[in-house]
Amino acid sequence: IIYKKISKLNKLKTTFDTNLIKSNLKQFYYNTIYHNTLLINDIAEILSELQENKIDFIVLKGFPLLTDFYGDFSIRSLQDIDIFVHENDLKKINQLLEKNKFSELKNAPRHNHHSLNSSYYRKTSGEKFFDLHVHWNIVNAAYPLYYSKKVNIDRFWENTQKFNFNKNEFLKLNNKYFFIHLAEHAFKHNYKSL
Repeated sequence: IIYKKISKLNKLKTTFDTNLIKSNLKQFYYNTIYHNTLLINDIAEILSELQENKIDFIVLKGFPLLTDFYGDFSIRSLQDIDIFVHENDLKKINQLLEKNKFSELKNAPRHNHHSLNSSYYRKTSGEKFFDLHVHWNIVNAAYPLYYSKKVNIDRFWENTQKFNFNKNEFLKLNNKYFFIHLAEHAFKHNYKSL
């Protein structure tokens, strides 16, 4: 966002080197686009394979935020792609992901507090890696965690809509339920960011 705003300014009266700042922001901007595009394209392949295997899922959080709300792949860097699945499909999903060279991250320090309601999977390709966060409960890690058992999961499945990416059609939560889920997710992060 900052790079896009600064790049439109012809003269910025400051005491610092605006060209250097613009150059660094521009590099960050293009690195973010590159990273997000690679991540989404690679994950879109596995999502398509989930569809081919008749495994229902809903894409959550960052991916739909970029495509539908921000409308710009440079706005924020994605760390992973989150999907919501039926708990009874977990065995099939795990087998399919392992077949496609994804490994479950059982003890990743950043992620281990999610293990009751979700799992992380990573696919490594050279120096790159792609993370897929698989949720079987819409409550990711709200505290107290017992609250997740009280949430009517079916209501989230009933409140989806389709969105398109690269000739693929995926499900996401409708705007109302998307906002509810983001609010719960923000709670987990102490409302610092989404």
